[in-house]
Amino acid sequence: MDFANFEKLKCVKLADSRLSDIVNFAFPDSLDVLDLSKSYITSIEGVKFPKILVSLNPSSNFPRSIAGVQFPPTLRRPNLNIILINAGDIQKSNLHENFHIETLYLGGQDKIDFSCCMLLENLHSLSLCHCIASNSYRFGHKLKSLQIEYCDYTNGMSIGECFNLKYLYI
Repeated sequence: MDFANFEKLKCVKLADSRLSDIVNFAFPDSLDVLDLSKSYITSIEGVKFPKILVSLNPSSNFPRSIAGVQFPPTLRRPNLNIILINAGDIQKSNLHENFHIETLYLGGQDKIDFSCCMLLENLHSLSLCHCIASNSYRFGHKLKSLQIEYCDYTNGMSIGECFNLKYLYI
């Protein structure tokens, strides 16, 4: 599918579309929201994401990893619910610049290991519903919203330094 000719397009929602492969899709560089949720997509590796993409939602699909995916450095709001990831996979962009992710959804993770990840320091909003933490971690002082419902955080968690926290869901 070729969306590239829609030069002013800001949002594409392909949710519930039954698509299985989007590697050959062409998106315009003007696109800043891409919703691929609840389809049959097996991989997002090799997808050429728009240069200014801010929000990406491939959640509830069949990719079981995002290792090797070339995310644009402008990505601020990835929804990676029910996709098995390593926190290091999303810490660096394809340009090896630090991501400036503001909102992150990581629900449904069997194990989350944030030991190598400084990502938590800059987040404003984090959702970890139905997750199991594999190590102790603490959240950064910029965090305003934290959702940790139905989680196993027996390995440790610190929310004591979240002075700006406004919303807490446990």
